[in-house]
Amino acid sequence: MFCKVFLKNPLKPSEPFEPTWYQKEFFDCKKRFVLISAGRQVGKSEMVVKYSIWLAYTKPRSKILFISASQRQASHLLHKVRQDIEGSDVLTKSIKRASRTEVHLDNGSMIISLPPSEATIRGYTADIVFIDEATHIHSDDLYYEVIMPMVIRTGGRIILTSTPYGKAGFFYEMYLQWSQDSERAKVFHFPAIIDGKPIAPGVDIKDLENQKKSMGPVRFSVEYLAEFVDDGVLFFPTELVRKSMKHFDLAEYGLPEHEYYMGIDWGKQNSSTVVTIIKHNKLSAHRVVLIKEYKQMSYDQIIGHIITYAERFKIRKCLADTGAGLAQIDQLKEMGLRIKGFNFTVNSKVDLFSNLRLMMETKSIELPANDKLKSQLISFSQKISPTGKMLLHAPAGLHDDYVDSLALAAYNLKKKRASFFIRQVLKPKARFKRNI
Repeated sequence: MFCKVFLKNPLKPSEPFEPTWYQKEFFDCKKRFVLISAGRQVGKSEMVVKYSIWLAYTKPRSKILFISASQRQASHLLHKVRQDIEGSDVLTKSIKRASRTEVHLDNGSMIISLPPSEATIRGYTADIVFIDEATHIHSDDLYYEVIMPMVIRTGGRIILTSTPYGKAGFFYEMYLQWSQDSERAKVFHFPAIIDGKPIAPGVDIKDLENQKKSMGPVRFSVEYLAEFVDDGVLFFPTELVRKSMKHFDLAEYGLPEHEYYMGIDWGKQNSSTVVTIIKHNKLSAHRVVLIKEYKQMSYDQIIGHIITYAERFKIRKCLADTGAGLAQIDQLKEMGLRIKGFNFTVNSKVDLFSNLRLMMETKSIELPANDKLKSQLISFSQKISPTGKMLLHAPAGLHDDYVDSLALAAYNLKKKRASFFIRQVLKPKARFKRNI
């Protein structure tokens, strides 16, 4: 409503500003840490400018800080702020003082824009910090030692916006970290094209197609599709993950005409226990139908949940890692679940994850558009050891429990078809025994 009443459409100044669907998603987000990976001409700077004006005008004494890659970019953002404010007779009257780097309103709010220099920005406190073109922030120290302290006392927010550039550096590290922190953080991906159509108003698809021809597919993927291009280190390429993920609802119960298989990765210390169930399809791709994550829960409680879902889906076979789960596996066997342990070794991990990647490459498995699963897949790394062995792992400080659970569930289907399984048919009451 604020946009429509006070702000003008930059393409048609005689009309009010109508936010796009993706700008509305950003405006509605209340997470403390937000990352926007967006393609060129999507309007990422415009949305943070609009948001900062709304916040400054409606929340007295707000302190809003823009940190840009250069002094030129910093001045450009403040110019947009002043342009939007001065486009409204009401908002113009609220300006108390303005310069190339600061705008002060009569309600005590201020918007300040500066380049990413420690000497320049150290000492500020803020209610919200926007880091524009964050991929050009080359120092983690600047973020942790200077920017983060700005919002600790105020409980303020940090918003990162950029077009990605490679799978390295500050912006990519924040992308990986915040993708796995759904409680406090939100990651947005706004490519210039979705389903063959530009998402930004006024953009001609032919212009984008010409850009792709002149730039080449790799650079176009970075600049306009906002993709972190693979650098040969990742085991699951970004494009492969994107193509394997579909938008569909997960299930809480299985259907009697289908067969279901389960994978369990047991949580250790700070990691979660993750359970994945895959539906076997004879004539189409297998589909992940359930993903459950259990945090700060005892193994006895988790086992109760596993048995519940094993009954609901009539699980044919389950595979679980043995690293911290031998006792749980034995307990589940006693309760009637057809479960086997999988020992993670250097060689067995290559076999396990290669099977999952092959299923993805051959389009024989469909994955849900789950943010945590996506972030863990695209951060799962490969490295050749000095002895020539392939080492597969998540980057230091990150988790791979979703990937492990998925790979274990998918491994149940390796070189097998449902018709080849021979299982003992148990009476319904005897199939799973509960500890009461």
